[in-house]
Amino acid sequence: MTDERKIEYFALSELMTRLHPKNAKGHNVGGIIESYQEHGYVELGTIDDRTGLYLAGHGRTQALYMMRKQKMNAPNGIRDDGNDWYVPTNVGYNSKSDAHALAYLAASNKLTIDGGWDEVALADLLQEIANSDEIDISATGFTGDELDELLADLAGDNNKEDDTYSRKIEAPTYEITGDKPSISSLFNNSRTRQLIEEIQSSDLPEDEKQFLIIAAQRHTVLDFGRIAEYYAHSDERTQNLMENSALVIIDFNKAIELGFVQLTESIAGLAGIEYDS
Repeated sequence: MTDERKIEYFALSELMTRLHPKNAKGHNVGGIIESYQEHGYVELGTIDDRTGLYLAGHGRTQALYMMRKQKMNAPNGIRDDGNDWYVPTNVGYNSKSDAHALAYLAASNKLTIDGGWDEVALADLLQEIANSDEIDISATGFTGDELDELLADLAGDNNKEDDTYSRKIEAPTYEITGDKPSISSLFNNSRTRQLIEEIQSSDLPEDEKQFLIIAAQRHTVLDFGRIAEYYAHSDERTQNLMENSALVIIDFNKAIELGFVQLTESIAGLAGIEYDS
């Protein structure tokens, strides 16, 4: 007969005493909180009935504790009775021994890490989200910069040639392929606007507010595909300013000079690229 799994609600204050002292996995608590604010509490933690300690869910519980400590609203799926938050938790599992429990504690994290990503599928997924007006890409745990890096890596892999041949760096060409996109379609700043509203409504000193407002701009996601199309439709003055902002690159030497690309002969050599300085 197998153990019966079920869901029970535990007080958050109690769950904080059930964190396994030998858990070795770090957590992006800030990112988990952002996910809670967007998606609610979806994936439940699991308690080992034999030990009474967590097998999975340490970071999720720590993020809830931080939210409550900072007097944030309880995410969807969490019960708030005014005195404590109550968290749905998987119970009914019994480990065979302490060693068995520790093995699962490690395996549940290690096997997820080892799975890696299908980078092409991941890039398609993230681009679809970035192009959506419904949700900010930060809700995935990825940033716009990470998406840009992923796309750049994939483009590099697609352009690899036989190592016996050197190649010049060739800047892309931009030609009109469709209608000129609207300005509003070139970026998604919903997360930026949300942050700025929170900052402006806070009671922080004005200089701190200004700094945080500047920093919030990094959450704006740019759609470089549409930007390239917009560039192709634009006049010379606009194109020049877009180049100076590195929104598009048509001259690698100019981009290097402006500090947007750092490329030396040694790095180029490692990459198998012939670069004329």
